[in-house]
Parts: sequence; C-alpha cells; structure tokens
Amino acid sequence: MAAIKSTPQSRRRSKTIALPKMCAASVLLSVLSHGLRVEAQTPVTDTTVRMKYVHYRDFQAGGADRMRINSPMLWAKGPLGASTEFEVGAVADVMSGASPLYLDTLSGASGKGIHDNRYAGDLKITQYFDNVAVSAGGFVSEEDDYLSRSAQGEVRVWSDDKNTVFNLGVSHDWDAISSTNNPDLEATRKTVQAIAGITQVFTPNMIGQSNLMFSSGNGFYNDPYKIFENRPRSRDALAWLNRINYYVEELDGSIHFDYRLFHDNWDVTSHTVEIRYYQPVGSGITLVPLTRYYVQNGASFFLRDVSAIPENQFTTADQRLSDFGGLTLGMKVILQLSESFSLDSLYQFIQQSSALRGDGADGIKDFGAHYTEVGLAYRY
Repeated sequence: MAAIKSTPQSRRRSKTIALPKMCAASVLLSVLSHGLRVEAQTPVTDTTVRMKYVHYRDFQAGGADRMRINSPMLWAKGPLGASTEFEVGAVADVMSGASPLYLDTLSGASGKGIHDNRYAGDLKITQYFDNVAVSAGGFVSEEDDYLSRSAQGEVRVWSDDKNTVFNLGVSHDWDAISSTNNPDLEATRKTVQAIAGITQVFTPNMIGQSNLMFSSGNGFYNDPYKIFENRPRSRDALAWLNRINYYVEELDGSIHFDYRLFHDNWDVTSHTVEIRYYQPVGSGITLVPLTRYYVQNGASFFLRDVSAIPENQFTTADQRLSDFGGLTLGMKVILQLSESFSLDSLYQFIQQSSALRGDGADGIKDFGAHYTEVGLAYRY
C-alpha cells in the first residue's frame, strides 16, 4: 500500500497533523482506493485503471475563502507476468488562494496569495512467492518550493490457510525545501519510516487489521511562510492504526471502523475515529455514508499569546500545531455500470475548531472545507 504525503508548508491544504507516509500506507493511492485495502495473497490477473478529479475549497472566519485545489488523478494496477504485479499513480494539483488570516506572509491580506502547481507520482512492483510477497517502490512530488523523493520496500508473509497476513515495511524520504519569499533558503530533511502489522480474518463476515508505525526525521521543519517559527530540527512519531470490517448479512452491507492513535516528541497526541457503511441499494448502486472525528492536543511550543514571545526557545504560531478538534461528514455513491466500468462520487464537509475538542481549549480559528471527488474505474 502506498501513501501520498502532505507538504510541510502551512500554505498548503490546512489539514490535521500528517502521519508518516507509510501510516496512510502516497495521498494518491488512498484517495483512489475503496475502504480497507487488504492485499491479496496472489497477483492480480486483471488490470484496473482509475481516474479521479478532486476539488477542495476551505474557508475561515466568517466564510472568507482561503485555498482552492483542483486535482486530476490517474491510478493503475495490473499483472506483469504470472507472479508479478505493478501499481502506478500520478496526480497534478493546481493550488490558489491564501493561507490563514494572520501570522502568515501569504495571507489574502498580504496581497501575495498563493499560486502553485504540484506534480506527483509513485510506482510499486510486487513479486509473489509461495507464502511471501516482496514489494519495492518509489515516490516523487515537486512544487515551486518543495521537492520530495521516497524509496519504499515491504514484505508480506501469510499463513497456509491465508487467514493471517504479517507485513513489514520501511521507507526513506529525501525532502528539499525552498521559499518564494527567501531565494537563499535551500533546506533539507530526511525521514526514515517503518511499519509492522497484521491482517486477520476472524470469521467469514469479519476481518481486522492492526499496524504500528514509527517515523524519525531530521532537518528543516520550520514553515518558511509563517511568522514566529523556530521548530526543533528533529521529529519522532509513533502511530497505531486499527481497522475492523464487518459484513452485516441481514442488510447485505458492511461497516468499516478505523481508530488511529498518534504521538510525537513535540508532545502532539491525536485520536481519530472513522466509520463508513457500505450499503447496496439495487441496480448496481452502493451508498457509503461516513463520519470522522479527530482531536489533538497541541505541540509544547505552540504560541497561544504572540505578545510574549520567549527568546531562544522553540516556537510556532501554526494553528495546525494547536489544540483543536475536527468533524467530517460525507457521502459516497458508487455506481457499477457493467462488469468492467464503475462510477463513483464523494462529498465531504470538514469542520475544525477548538470547541470540537470538548474541553474549551483555545488555539485555532474555526475552519471549514468542502471536498468533492468524481471518478471512473475500468477493469479488463
């Protein structure tokens, strides 16, 4: 499973703290997949091609528009001989707008705003043996001020009855960060990530997955577009992701439950709970309502009072490193047109605020976003 990562600059999508790339296990492939990805124990025999178009728009403080992102995406997976398969993806992001309303050099009030394009792609090759599959792949993402490259490897081993699958993966990332505000900035960051997990078939109706992920990075972590930035030069993170898929025979539907715990040495701790329900309703139509709740406590060096900035200490005013909660509500519709063709569409509304933490913590201005995607899949 590949995973697209977020860029470090706050002028990008205003999302919650990103997990290591392998935790989402490139954003591309996870967006283009459906539900819990449980890898098969044999190579695919058909080729599947998916095309998607994503539109993202967020706003803050009374409905003022901030970022708009439009992203066409392409993904394919298929056989390369009797025991080998490939998986490849590509995405182009067109970004425009403004960053948060204060403490930022690219806000709408600054008159500069944001205009940028991002191009990214990844490739994975998997070789199957009797009870083992070995994968190797790479990822690259490029913007005007950010270049990221990653090499990844994974091994999966399964039991004779194929009900239990163990997986172990590692990756190494090389990031280069510059700034349109500071042409002299030529910063770098390196990150090593590892994942270990198990997927278990419990009954004919229930399957579960548990993954433990560790990330250790060193280098430039400041946001070159924000004021009051002096972050540590390293960041270690641990994430524990658990998933259960259960098929409800009486309704001919399935419920997918995810829970993720994240903690790092910046004292950021977060919890994410997501529930999706897949319900066929006849004529090849499947409805997928979803809800996600996210809550985090902020980094130990987050500034809540910018009038008293400590000297020679780590500081940040980035709201994504504050205390806040987030709620996402969405609906996906999948239409199976034929044995080979399917259409799908997804809409999500995202709301983030300090109030959604439930404890009155202060640190982030209310933030909302609309996320829409439409896609076409073809299998042959």
